[in-house]
This record gives sequence, C-alpha cells and structure tokens, in this order.
Amino acid sequence: MALGEYNIVTVAAGFNLRDKLSAWGIYIFAAAAPFSNAGMEIIIAFMAVLWLLRMVIERKILFRWNYLTVFILLYLTVMIVSGILSARPLQSALSVKEEWIILLYFAIINTMPSRKVFLNALKVLAVSCSIVGIYAVWQHFYGYDLKHGSMLLEHSGYFRSAGFFGLCLTFGGFYVIAYNSALGSFFGASSLRDRLVFGIPAVILFFAVIASYTRSSWMGAAAGSILLAFVHRWKTGVIYLVIFLLVWLGIYIFHPSLFTSYGVTSIVDTDYSKGSQVRIELWKKGLEMWKDYPVLGLGPGNFTYYHDAYNFPADIYDYPHPHNEILNVAVQMGTLGVIAFFGMWVVFIVECFRFWRRERDHSPQIAASVLGCAGAVAGILTAGMFQCFYTDIEVGMLWWFIAGLASAVILLPAETYETEKR
Repeated sequence: MALGEYNIVTVAAGFNLRDKLSAWGIYIFAAAAPFSNAGMEIIIAFMAVLWLLRMVIERKILFRWNYLTVFILLYLTVMIVSGILSARPLQSALSVKEEWIILLYFAIINTMPSRKVFLNALKVLAVSCSIVGIYAVWQHFYGYDLKHGSMLLEHSGYFRSAGFFGLCLTFGGFYVIAYNSALGSFFGASSLRDRLVFGIPAVILFFAVIASYTRSSWMGAAAGSILLAFVHRWKTGVIYLVIFLLVWLGIYIFHPSLFTSYGVTSIVDTDYSKGSQVRIELWKKGLEMWKDYPVLGLGPGNFTYYHDAYNFPADIYDYPHPHNEILNVAVQMGTLGVIAFFGMWVVFIVECFRFWRRERDHSPQIAASVLGCAGAVAGILTAGMFQCFYTDIEVGMLWWFIAGLASAVILLPAETYETEKR
C-alpha cells in the first residue's frame, strides 16, 4: 500500500492498543487545537499519563535523546536556578510551572509509533485550522466573536480576527505556525489528494493570518514561507515569491485598509504607530535590565516587579513582557537563558534540515513536512522579534506539538522505516 493510501483509520488499525491510544491522542490534539485551549491541555495531560503508563506496563524507560532534549533540560535548569536566586522565588516557581506543556513534546517523541501518524496529524491540523480560518475571515468583515459574544477590535471599517481565542495576537501567532507547516507539506506533496489536503488549507490559513491584523504575524508568515520555498527548490522560491507579491498587490488594490491605519505601512513607520513606539520603549527598558542582570536575569515572572525600579513611564507600565522573545528570556533568565532557549530552536531547525536533505529523495512528502515544521518554528521566531508568542499558552502548545511531531519522525528507529516501506 502506498503512503498516500493511508488514512487515520487504516494507520491506527495496524497498531496495538497502546500505539492506537498514542496515535489518537495526537490526532485529537490536532483536531481540537484551533478550537479549544482547554481541549489542548486535556489531551496533553492524557498523552503524558499514557507515556508514563506505557513505561510502567512495558517495564522500561521510554526516553529518546536528541540535541533538542539536551537544550530543553538546560533551559529548564537555568530557569529553575534563576528563579531560586531571584528576589521572588515563589513568583518564579509559579512561572516555571507554565512550562508543563513541554510534556507534550516528550510524550510525542517517546510514543508516536509511525511517521504515517506524523503525516496524518498534519493533515488533521491543516483541516481543523482551515475550518476556524474560514470563520476568522468572516470575523474580519463582520466583527463578531461567536464564542465570547462580543465585538472584535475594529480598524478602518474591518475587524481584527481572533478565531476562538478571543485575542488577535494569539490567533495570529498560532496561525503563523499552522500556515507554514501546511505550506511545507504542500511543497512536498506528489499526489493530487495531498496537494489539495495541504494546498487549500495553506491558502485559507494565509488569509486568516492577514485577517488578524497582526503585523508581527504577517512578518513571521512571510519569513517562514519564503524561506521554505527557497530551501525546497530555488525555482519554487521564485514562483512563490512572485505569487506572494501579486497577492499583496491584489490586497492593496481591493483591500487598501491593510496598508493604512495599523496596516502594512505602519511596520516601518515608528512615528505613525503607537504600537511601534511602545515596543521601542519596552526594548530600551529590557536592555537596561539585561545589562544589570546579565547572567541569570531577574528570575522568571519578575519583569513587572521591577517596573518601578526602572522608572517605567505610564504608557508602558502595565505591559507584562518586553514584546521581544530574546529580551523576554534575557530579562528573566539572563544570557544563559538566551543561549538555552534559542539553542533549542536552532538545533531543531538544523536537525529538520539535515533530515530533509537525507530523506527528500526517498520520502519526499515526509521530508518536506518535517522541513515545514522547521519553517513554522523559524516563522514564529521571526514574529517573536516583535511580540512574545512563546509565553502565550495556546501558541506555545502548538509550537511544542509541531516540534514533537518532527522530532519523533527524526528519532524513529531505522527498522520502523523499513517496515513501513514494505
């Protein structure tokens, strides 16, 4: 049976009960992700418990190592030490507990039974995000949040879409990851069905990101997708770039409000956009803090505690983070934290790229999908230069989900690959 002929049911049917539960946990997470924060958290807890139960039942330690795992443990160690030595250890401990969602990554890489589960999970994610993406485009024009029963933020006669998250920034960051992962899979699709399964959602997710009116997300989606296209094949990159620019030209002609009043032009206009001015002031204060606490930072969760000490002006006093992933980590965990945090994602992207180069001729769809996961992380990191997305739990959960899926494929034993080829 060819890889393209597998679906969720046929794949799950070929596993034992433990593998079936692991596979269906991954599928349900992918299906629930754009709809429910609580749903994602419940599935993470389920998958973590399943992972632990499997170790008990199988009487062995299920813990696969890679470079990302090493940096994760370093990141958590630096966070804990920084919190213990901070001015408010209890507050730091409360911040550290938010990292519990990393369990999703460990559960996936240690229990995902097959690379076919990986591909099916990305298909489920693309479809579920597309459903909410269509709703988000509707929100952009009509401005109503059905889940929360309220109107969305309005700009120039249109609205900042938030999906089911209630916040446009969260929605935008979440969909940067979803868009780039779908696009990467589309670039590697060989069958018509897979091209449709990933291609149609990629288009919908692109417009959903635009509808969020979130400039950092626009830049993240652009950076990740253009990088993916050129890495996949330079001709693909040129074609994609031309299409990308033509689409934006069409938006300029038919939907010019995106280029005015909190739109595209405000990205580079620091005098025009209050948001840009606020970010610059936050970055200055963040740099001051990092300079004064260069090694381990102020401790997790202590950014706002030092606002008075650093004379934060009224217009930025209530901001909970410096609107930049680098500075957010640097302020709380110092230079060691920055090395650990960005080390995680650098090694992840490098490992995905190496896997893609190694497998692109043998398993082009799987290889492209893994590369798409790297593009998703590169995109959200780019967006994170202007916003803190990692600390947004909805975005963080999808971030670790994508990292877990790709890492699990890379870590699968060679005999698993050989069995699947037969």
